Amino acid sequence: MKNKAPKIYNYHGVTLEYLGESVADADPLDVGAWLIPGNACLDAPPASKQGHVVRRSDSGWEIVEDNRGVMYSTENGSASVLSELGPIPDGYTSKQPPSPIHTWSGNTWRLSKELENAALTQEANATRSKLLADASVRMGPLQDAADIGDASDAEKDMLMAWKRYRVYLNRIELQEGFPKTIVWPQSPDEEI
Repeated sequence: MKNKAPKIYNYHGVTLEYLGESVADADPLDVGAWLIPGNACLDAPPASKQGHVVRRSDSGWEIVEDNRGVMYSTENGSASVLSELGPIPDGYTSKQPPSPIHTWSGNTWRLSKELENAALTQEANATRSKLLADASVRMGPLQDAADIGDASDAEKDMLMAWKRYRVYLNRIELQEGFPKTIVWPQSPDEEI
């Protein structure tokens, strides 16, 4: 009766992760002997557990953490890819920040009031800049007519309304609740 081919346990050539089992090939030069290819061994690996993988080491099989994938810097929330086995490096987490205005605090992301206010202020300033640019476009012809002494009373009134509107736009920071709550002034076009 022929010897039954032994099971062999294969592992990856670079990461040394367990890949699966197969059977050894017969040695054509030595009857009854078996060929054990590179990246394979005869001893069975232990069972793995959730979030871990089994890999080969110099001393046999070992179970290691598998955190490969996208990681987030706890300093600034930027994403990077962890490609090696092992624990999550210090200064990183697998938890994605909910938004750019969250900061890492111990073991979770927390909303930063300072960053939130800065983002809201930046958004308000961008909106105001657009509204001021629109107002300047509307005021230009009215101001030209006034400068050459050819403005009608209606044009003078409209120019004054646009000037008042720009003054109110430039005072939004003075409102109580800014930048979370802003009551935008009504443009003269909206009043018509």
